[in-house]
Amino acid sequence: MAPQADGVVNNGSGSVVRAAINAQIAAAFTNHSDTTAPPTTYAYQFWADTSANILKLRNSSNNGYIDLRTTDGRTILPDGTDSSPALFFSSNTDVGLRYDSTYGSLAFIRDGIKHSVFGRTLDGQTTAFTFGPCANQTTTINPTNGTNANKATVKGVSIQDDGPVHIGTSDGERPLTVNKMGSYGSNDSGAGKFMNFNTNGTFRGGIQWNGSAISITHSSDYRLKENVVDLTGAIDRIKLARPIRFNYIADETDQMQDGFLAHEIGEIVPEMLYGLGKDAVNNKGEIEEQSINPQGLVPLLTAALKEAVTKIEALETRVAALEAG
Repeated sequence: MAPQADGVVNNGSGSVVRAAINAQIAAAFTNHSDTTAPPTTYAYQFWADTSANILKLRNSSNNGYIDLRTTDGRTILPDGTDSSPALFFSSNTDVGLRYDSTYGSLAFIRDGIKHSVFGRTLDGQTTAFTFGPCANQTTTINPTNGTNANKATVKGVSIQDDGPVHIGTSDGERPLTVNKMGSYGSNDSGAGKFMNFNTNGTFRGGIQWNGSAISITHSSDYRLKENVVDLTGAIDRIKLARPIRFNYIADETDQMQDGFLAHEIGEIVPEMLYGLGKDAVNNKGEIEEQSINPQGLVPLLTAALKEAVTKIEALETRVAALEAG
């Protein structure tokens, strides 16, 4: 290992001066490599710190070192800030990358503002990739948990590293647009499909365009079913249903609608009910909403209609017989 040097060659002659010059050159060529810092320092001086295996540069004030890279070739960057990212571009120093130690994340900066972040955790959920205003929020609200009060700061997209995607927009902005180009508009296996829903790799349903309308489709192939029997007693079950008129509490216009109460219709058609018990709340004391799939009523209504048609036809036959007699 070459000795460190102070950058000064004293007056002398012959081999003494030559040795001093060689020592200075060797120190420069080896970046003053040693386990301790050079005793004499200059601004912008290199030092290969062999104890930490890091190549360092003396700062412009000559009062400290900047870590540049490891001696095995890895690059070291400072954390940076939003206004001064650690990695930037010559044409715009406000565009680049920085490390956000507050969230342990890597941020993409544009014009001095975080626009996307790798590693941000929102609402205590799994570490995610976020972009949009939600990447720059000081709180930790997920885009899909935003409200009208904070929409400007929490809207955007969050993609969790274990899969879930959260999209939050405001006012007239569309949360999602899907554009299918090329062949479309048929009921074949692929041309009209926009989206598939699978569980454990098995198709369960999808969203499809048939040339005139968008439909939500459900897996219904006979080869997937067993214990197939006719649905009976449908009229009796339909008579138990209680259609209602109502408005949603959150609707400031009090727009009246037709529908059902989830827990009531769920007692009649359990497979159309989703959610926990009717009074369930989460660990924050907020309601765990129940929801229904109205299409679950179609088989029951169809069976009830068939039963009614059978009765009507029987009555018509009796009436016709009485009239003929």
